[in-house]
Amino acid sequence: MSSDTPAIAVKNLCKTYDIYQSPAHRFLGVLRGSRNTAKECFTAVSDVSFTVNRGEVVGIVGRNGCGKSTLLQLITGILNPTSGLVTHHGRVSAILELGAGFNPDATGRENIFINGAILGLSADDIQDRIAEIIDFADIGVFLDRPVKLYSSGMYVRLAFAIAISINPDILIIDEALSVGDAAFQRKCFTRIENLKKHGTTILFVSHSETTVVELCDRAILLNEGEKICEGKPKFVMGLYNRILNATEASLEETLLAIRAEAASTHRQRHNEDSGNTDTELDSKVDFYDPNLAPKSTITYESHGATIGNAQLHNAKGSKVNILQRGAPYVFSYEVHFDKPLHDVRFSFLVKTIRGIEVGGIASNTETLGTSDFAAGTVVTLSFPFKCLLTSDQYFLNAGVLAMVNGEEIFAHRILDLYTFNVQPVERDTVTGVVDFGVKEAVSITYHEQKHLK
Repeated sequence: MSSDTPAIAVKNLCKTYDIYQSPAHRFLGVLRGSRNTAKECFTAVSDVSFTVNRGEVVGIVGRNGCGKSTLLQLITGILNPTSGLVTHHGRVSAILELGAGFNPDATGRENIFINGAILGLSADDIQDRIAEIIDFADIGVFLDRPVKLYSSGMYVRLAFAIAISINPDILIIDEALSVGDAAFQRKCFTRIENLKKHGTTILFVSHSETTVVELCDRAILLNEGEKICEGKPKFVMGLYNRILNATEASLEETLLAIRAEAASTHRQRHNEDSGNTDTELDSKVDFYDPNLAPKSTITYESHGATIGNAQLHNAKGSKVNILQRGAPYVFSYEVHFDKPLHDVRFSFLVKTIRGIEVGGIASNTETLGTSDFAAGTVVTLSFPFKCLLTSDQYFLNAGVLAMVNGEEIFAHRILDLYTFNVQPVERDTVTGVVDFGVKEAVSITYHEQKHLK
């Protein structure tokens, strides 16, 4: 196989399901070899085309029901396409639906041999690998128990251990990395990174922005069976978040805007690759997206204070929820006091979409000049900060603390009061959640070489 030959090539792939009024209509349709008895059709995958190069890691993202799993099943040959073509070159190993390929009544050890045979291994090959598989799966005494007794985590542990044991040329994974404890997930990521280092082509589905950005060279965005765009992971995940936060009424308009933006970016990259221009693709403008609103807000009972009118503004005073990294912003909210409160402190906290606390602050008497507020008082709190966060979605919490009967309590508290996205930065070198600005201080010192005789 030529090094220029794609490991996976998908061309105009479609998968349509007939929907029948009853099992009898379905049976008649099979007998007649006709779709005339079908009430309607459902298209799970519609005219999707892309290639995956040898040694490339590509993530497929999209909302639930957008056709991601169906696409992987078409690529692996579990499903036959209605039209279109899939080709791949090299040994393929796949982890798809939970427990797929397992005999539920057989033990884990027996299923190692069953799955190994499905993957093309001889009994001797499996025997040579079984110690490594058992060690990686790490399911203890359950190895010799029927897999129907396994938890979802045990299924994935064993399936992943078997799939990687054959050192595949192509590894296809459907959401398996989201199952299992943190230690096992880290072990999986380490093994995937090792496979990537040695040239394995990897295609996987994930809802985790961190996983896609950390592991992938490229990402593909699907919506309702169609490919919306493909490109750098951070860019694609930014578009995906806009789809997630769009309302039903605004979704079509959002999709049109995303297609136009993706097409424009593709043209810019093409020009850059062709040497026609030195285009800078980094985002330069923050703005307010009315469709981006938290759907997980939790408002606690008031004990003398009420938080409201949360705002996030840029340096020009414009309301925003799509931010640039490195720019200054001000988060503010109003507090209405319904009764007198003493020793009051005001706070805000930033969390990631996975609930990790990034950072926050609480006021004190020295900064505000007072901590006692009378009934009927209305104040606005402003918290200036510089956005040092990497591309992702974040949530702002707000709280009013006060001393009541010698105990500090929340006079009011709102979780996920406000949400914002930090725009992706093209050709980014920063990983994790916070940009420490290390790249600006990185230096190199050369030392005199010592030639050994």
